[in-house]
Parts: sequence; C-alpha cells; structure tokens
Amino acid sequence: MQGEWTDWWANGDASSPREVAASRRAKRFLAAAEAPVFGPIPPQAQPAVASILKDLCLFDEHTWGAAGSVSAPYSLQTQGQFVEKSDLAYKPMGMSEGLLSRRLRARVDPLPEGLYVVNTAPAEVSDWATIGASELNAQSRSLVDAQSGKRVELRREGGAFRFWLDQLPANSVRAYRAETTAVTAPASEEKPELNLDALGWPLSAAWPGMKKPLFDGGLGDFLSVGVVPPADRNTIARLHANPDAEKREAIRRASFRETAAAYAAANVQLTPHTLVYQQEIRHGRLAQATRRLELWRRQPRARLTVRFDRLSALAPEVFFLAFALPEGSPMPVFSSGGVPFTPYRDQLPGSCRDYFGIDGWAHYPTNEGHWLWVTRDAPLVSVGSPHVVELHRKEPAQTHRILAMVFDNSWHTNFVADSHGTMEFQFDLVWQPAIANPADLAQALVAEPMVLLNPAVREPRSIVDHLRRP
Repeated sequence: MQGEWTDWWANGDASSPREVAASRRAKRFLAAAEAPVFGPIPPQAQPAVASILKDLCLFDEHTWGAAGSVSAPYSLQTQGQFVEKSDLAYKPMGMSEGLLSRRLRARVDPLPEGLYVVNTAPAEVSDWATIGASELNAQSRSLVDAQSGKRVELRREGGAFRFWLDQLPANSVRAYRAETTAVTAPASEEKPELNLDALGWPLSAAWPGMKKPLFDGGLGDFLSVGVVPPADRNTIARLHANPDAEKREAIRRASFRETAAAYAAANVQLTPHTLVYQQEIRHGRLAQATRRLELWRRQPRARLTVRFDRLSALAPEVFFLAFALPEGSPMPVFSSGGVPFTPYRDQLPGSCRDYFGIDGWAHYPTNEGHWLWVTRDAPLVSVGSPHVVELHRKEPAQTHRILAMVFDNSWHTNFVADSHGTMEFQFDLVWQPAIANPADLAQALVAEPMVLLNPAVREPRSIVDHLRRP
C-alpha cells in the first residue's frame, strides 16, 4: 500500500506561525545558496549545509514542546522546551542566510564595479528588487542596464530603494550602474479588468487572453473557528476519539462558532508595474490587521500579504485565510516532500483530510489554463471549507476554494498554547496557459532577488577567499 499520509496532529505546526515561517525562510535561503548560478557548493561548506538540514529536519518533527505545554503553558519547563524547539528554526535561518551571503559575494566579487542582481530561482522572475538607500550614492536617481542600456527608475521608499526587474532569466546575473539622472517609468495603460466590492476591494481580476479570472470571490478573507464554552480542548479530544459520525457532527455544531471578519474601505496605489490595494481587517480576536494585494499590470499575477496582531488567549481557536478561484476548478494537485499528490484520491486510508501538509503550492490544471497558488509561510491548507475536527472523508464540492490555516492552538498537548503578537503571511497566485513544472515556478514566485553593490575598491583576494568564500 502506498499514498500520501497527513497526520491528524499536524495542525499543531500552526500553533507557532513565526517559527514555522523562520524554518521555511531557512529552506529558501539554503536552496538559493545551492543554486547553479553560484556553481557547486565547495567541500568546506558541506558541514554547514549538513548542520542546517539536520536542524530543519528535527524542527519538522511533529512535537512542539513539553507534555505540559497546554496544561502549564507558561511554566519554565514548557518555555525552556520551546526555546530548544524554536532554536531549530532560527539557527538554520541565520546560518543559511550567512551561507547565501558568502556565495553571493564570492560570485560577484570578480565582476566589474556595478550593482548586480542575481536570480537564484529555477524560473524567470519579474518583480521588485530592493537595496538599502545607504548602499547607493545619495544622488543616485536611476539605474542603467549594463547590457541593454535601458534606464530603470529608482523609487525611494523609507530607508530603501526599489526598482523593477523585468524578465530576469532563471539562474542569471544582471548588471546595472547607478546614475544621478532621474528617470520616471512611463505609466502603463495595461491592467486587469477588475470587479470591486462596495469597499473598493477586488473581487475578481482578469487579464487579456483569459477565459476565466485569476480569482473570483474572496482573496485572503479572514475567518476564525473558536469553541463555544463550555466546550474546550477536552471536547476536541473527545471528537477525535468518537467513531460515530452523526454524534460527532452534533457535538461539532454545538461546540464551534465560525466568525468572519469585517473590513474598512480599501485604498489603492498605482505604480507603473503594479496596482496595490490595502485594507484594514477588523475582527474581535485581532488587535490590528491589514491585507495588501498587489496585482501585476502585464501578467496574470497577484501577491497578497496579510499581517495581524493576535490577542493573547488560551482558548482553542483556528484562523484561516480563504481564497476563491473560478468555480469549476478541479481538485488541486499538492506536493509533499517533492512528491505531487491529489488530496482525497492519493492518500492512505485513515489519514487526515481535514487539512493537508504541503510543500507550499497548489496547482489547478484546466482546459482554460493553469492556476498556481503559492503559500510562503503557512504549509497547512484545507479545501472547500475549514473542516475543523470534521474527520472529513468525501471530496468537497467547492474544490475551487482553498484555505490557508495560519493559526491553530487547538491540539491537546505538545504544542504552543498561546502564540500572540504580530504575524505575517504572504501568498502568490498566477495564471499561465500551461505550467509544466509547478515546483520550479512556485520557487520563483517566492524568490527574493539578490542585490549586491560591487565597489570600485576591492578587498584583497586572500581576504575574499578567507572571509567571503564558503
């Protein structure tokens, strides 16, 4: 017998969203450091790679701390064990970032003076790149592509400059030189056809050549599922152990309340390359919350960033962000450990279907084109609806609706009882006529273009080899 197996307690991963985000960031840094654009990893760097992978592997093990983490969440024993657990995410994040920095410096150092952008992803990137304002001459106003001679606008935003990368090939390096001549990118007339709600938030967006929109309905709609007292974690434990589906569903209906968010009026910012919508999220369990949607003008692509401040509470609850693709979309294809699978169909009997642990993407192939949804930070998803403790079995009717589980402290033990404070999650959605390799495209969508200024005055080769080269 073979198939995908999601464990019933994997939802505990969502009890510490920041640490999970750090572990996923570490994996992206390590993948970038091993990209072909830098050449083979030298032998002397292999022990560091092995140490990073070992820590990340242990972090992904299902237990998140002490057996008393729920009954005594603030005890020194519980806090100490979680320090040990979280270190397995933060330490490899720092180590992999350091390794990537050294790989970047060693790759760019032999090149002439200039500003270099490196795409470490296995697919083309069109996105914003960022460099600290202090790293450029204070009089810098534009960049010039060293190969094409095309001028690129530098946009000052706070303490950094942003500039647009257009079609930077996979595993490639592009050189620029900074100039004091100001240039303003022409305002593009291209933009998607939008349908806005009464508050000005996009409900759907379609680009030329598409028979169906990129999304159609909610995009990052926030909702929570919490217990109704006297229901508590013991109620959830009994639900998991109850074999009678009818009795279990009766308890569920009485024990849980689903609460959607309200929203303020959206505001929009126009750039030459994207449209940016921002909106305040209002919900009783959040101190502050916003969602930011960036739509690419010239290609069917969207990026959603949600940031919220969870109020401290020990009561079990689950937070979701819901995304609606066009109705009629098929069951998506997920991937776990690099192995694609179709949920409900490719799973071992008895494995969890309330939610799924995925590598970070959902692929929707159709006759009208292919949709790819990518989650940067939250690796647990549900299809159709929240399915909290449903012990769900049948395929849902709303296969076009995917929900990211961004917080869940409802498991009975061994997980964090009360993560609170600011948390951030980012998602990308793209449409193409066909997607042959969704994993490579997903990696490119969340890639951060590497930007490095190569000065005219260089360090001696011995210093570069000793301090910079891995």
